[in-house]
Formats: sequence, structure tokens, C-alpha cells
Amino acid sequence: MSRQDIADYLAIRLETLSRTVKQLKDDGLVDELSRTEFSIVDRSRLKSIGMN
Repeated sequence: MSRQDIADYLAIRLETLSRTVKQLKDDGLVDELSRTEFSIVDRSRLKSIGMN
């Protein structure tokens, strides 16, 4: 899935997705394996953020 496909699926702009991914990486929640693949580093913390 491309970044544009992900942004479209989430109904957000590509720029918003890019900023969000950067923040998640900076916070140590995900690693970007490639432009289309991510690895969740801290699933419980990511889940708690999503619940708020």
C-alpha cells in the first residue's frame, strides 16, 4: 500500500500522514522498514495513544 493509498483510506492528506509517521518514529513507536512497510516497536503504547 502506498502512502497515498494509506492517506486516502484514512481520509487524510498525504502531508498529515507524513507528519504523523515522523512523529511516531521520533517517539519510538514505529520503525519505517521501507516507504510501504512499518514495524510497530511499542504496541501497548501505540494502542494507548489510539484509545485517547
